[in-house]
Amino acid sequence: MGFIRDYLFRCKNRRIIKGMFGPYVSPALVEQRVSSGKVPRLDGEDRESSTGIVT
Repeated sequence: MGFIRDYLFRCKNRRIIKGMFGPYVSPALVEQRVSSGKVPRLDGEDRESSTGIVT
């Protein structure tokens, strides 16, 4: 039973990831992410930056 549950879970995750990222990134990149088995992180990253404005 564990095998079937795991299989169904992976299929559901595949659909969710394709639905989330499919409209925004290339199909090859989505497939690479799905195949990796890693859970996508949506938290981003913090960076410091500075901007100069010239008029």
